[in-house]
Amino acid sequence: MLLIVLCFCDIKAQEREFNKENFPGAETRFNKAFQAFLMGNNLFSEGEESYFMAKTAYEEAYAFNPDHALLNYNLGICCLRTTDKYKAKKYFNNAFRLNNKVNPKINYYFGFCFQLESQWDSAMIYYNAFLKNIDSLAQREDWLLTEKRKLECENGIQLSSNRATVTIENLGPNINTKYNEYTPYVSTDESKLFFTSRRLGDNPKNIDENDGLYYEDIFISSRTNNKWSPAINAGNNINSRGHDAICGVFPDGHTMIIFKGGVKAGDLFYVKYENGLWSKPLDFGSNINTEFHESSACLSSDGKQLFFVSNKPGGFGGRDIYVSNWNAVKSEWGPSENLGPEINTKYDEEGVFLHPDNKTLYFASNGLLSIGGYDILKSERKADKWSAPANLGIPLNTPDDEVFVSVSGNGKNIYFSSNRKEGYGEKDIYVANMESMQLKLPNMLMLTGDVTEEETGNPINAKIDLIDLTKNERIGVYSTDKETGKYIIPLPGGIKYGTVIYADGYIFESENVEVNDTTSFAEIKRSSHLKKIETGNKATLNNIFFETGKATVLPTSKNELDRIAMLLKKNMLLRIEIYGHSDNTG
Repeated sequence: MLLIVLCFCDIKAQEREFNKENFPGAETRFNKAFQAFLMGNNLFSEGEESYFMAKTAYEEAYAFNPDHALLNYNLGICCLRTTDKYKAKKYFNNAFRLNNKVNPKINYYFGFCFQLESQWDSAMIYYNAFLKNIDSLAQREDWLLTEKRKLECENGIQLSSNRATVTIENLGPNINTKYNEYTPYVSTDESKLFFTSRRLGDNPKNIDENDGLYYEDIFISSRTNNKWSPAINAGNNINSRGHDAICGVFPDGHTMIIFKGGVKAGDLFYVKYENGLWSKPLDFGSNINTEFHESSACLSSDGKQLFFVSNKPGGFGGRDIYVSNWNAVKSEWGPSENLGPEINTKYDEEGVFLHPDNKTLYFASNGLLSIGGYDILKSERKADKWSAPANLGIPLNTPDDEVFVSVSGNGKNIYFSSNRKEGYGEKDIYVANMESMQLKLPNMLMLTGDVTEEETGNPINAKIDLIDLTKNERIGVYSTDKETGKYIIPLPGGIKYGTVIYADGYIFESENVEVNDTTSFAEIKRSSHLKKIETGNKATLNNIFFETGKATVLPTSKNELDRIAMLLKKNMLLRIEIYGHSDNTG
């Protein structure tokens, strides 16, 4: 133990208690600092929720008397539990120099400080030193926590030996500020970024008194020529005077899942982008939101499954991941199911994100795979079962919290938030190139395109029906962006699809696309130019199929024929001529 102290600390300093005799001629300043110290102690005793205010009081006392051991020790703990984690070691070092018996738990905190700096071996030495001086039964909670910290260090040592060469880029000052930015979600084509920030807004008094930070708001940025535009506030329909955070985005960027802290213990809502505006938040219903804390969620790309996080009773730990299926008959989300012990642990899971391939699940956990705090993990779905999660490794994960992620449609880029020394402030948003991590790209196809009017070239706010031609079922309805006419549709492989693009006053356009069960990502881009319903205009029906060598219409043509019937019913005066020809495939 002597060697450890000599390596970490300077010679023992003289402690100065808060006595008037120790500060002659400074009575007024002493009284003010001493009151701040007492206030800090009172707040500190209330627990972690009051640590921010305790830290403010302790800092005032420290400015007058930095040579008080208990003051330094408590201030170090407050730093670890707020936004100044990397300042904590200085205060613990001061506390030990002033009084090496200030608190038996100081070795634990030394270990934690070294762990935060990824100095795994040094952290293990201090954790072991702490364990030698406690009773594993009488202080079981401390013993269990320290043993878990040691396991995190062992994970860190192992992952450090397999450290990948990863390109990680800060998204820059148009996105990040000196405040907290986190929960980044991108549209599948990476053209839009949605995130949460606790930056200064229109009202400088809009501060959460529990942690002294501005309330959360949702911001949006667009990317042009690989540059992100200055982020703008999502507006009053979404952001309130309380906590509003984004926790999921539908692949086309037209539907957001948001968290509202002012509803019960915190609930989940969704908003849609229609006619150039975001709608008011809509509740997911009682099968999702409870009296407990529902904190994050994501939709499958077909809109049929909702994955979400809740700390409601009956799970495996504190926060668990659940899934709910859409009930089309009742038009509501059905009862939720826990994803089970393969995903959930006795610790906390958070920040769930399902890739548009509907097979790859990303989430954060502070469980047994962590190197400290929350780490980002990955699991694959095969035959409705989830594989054992794997840690995405270092340097993407650190001993601090990496929680919320989203991944581009092509699987190459992962967006995440992290508190790193080289950032602009506290938590910043980063992007990591996953190709350098040698991770398998998703097995899917992304159908993208734009819809414009043939005569003018202006974008059209159109609908797109996606049809499984094999089952003769409509499996999804998508919308184009009103301002650009663009759309994004992620498609799993191995299915023959039909698409119908339509808008009021225009002749619909149909296409078919067969997605082979490929082993990697592919993208098809199409441009559609709709014609107005006017005399002489023509349209090709690409989803009418016949038996080979016969005039018998196959069942896979039903949706296309229904679409023609619908067009005629909406336009009772319309008369059309249908003609066709044979080809060499039937």
